[in-house]
Amino acid sequence: MLGRGLILAVFLLLAAGDAAAPRAAHANGSVVRFETLRAGPYEVAVGTVPRTPQIGVFHMAMTIADAATRDYLLDAEVRITGMGPNGTPNEIGPIAATTSVRDPLFYEANPSVDREGAWVFTIDVAAEQGTGSVDYAVNVEQANPLIGIVTFFALAAFLVIIGLSVPAYLRERRAGAARG
Repeated sequence: MLGRGLILAVFLLLAAGDAAAPRAAHANGSVVRFETLRAGPYEVAVGTVPRTPQIGVFHMAMTIADAATRDYLLDAEVRITGMGPNGTPNEIGPIAATTSVRDPLFYEANPSVDREGAWVFTIDVAAEQGTGSVDYAVNVEQANPLIGIVTFFALAAFLVIIGLSVPAYLRERRAGAARG
């Protein structure tokens, strides 16, 4: 019986560790704030998840519209290049932004940055009305290690409580079975 408690505790530890592991953002729908920019004959509304990206992969979602008619474009060719804080051009990309599976109005890309600071992403759009280009500034920050530390200690405390409770529960259960 004690083996089951140990197996349960190990399983919970592995499941919690997997749940606490950082994940890359790969879906649209979480962009809360879009910044609308002019790219030649186009209007580009772009946003990121998370709102303030951290080192690693982050998600960019954008819509492309005809600036004159405000009609969304579903067949534009969108490419993104990134320039890091040290000013090296085309440090990232070009990355092709693809249309979202969930909503074809959105174009998505998942660039990866390797250091904090002010990054500038150039969004190049090509469609029937011609070509356009616009720069989008992103401030990349270092991840806060305090969140991971607090999560680890909360998880450890939870596992200690479970580990101490299971033997007491099993003793009580055996005592009840012996009486009845």
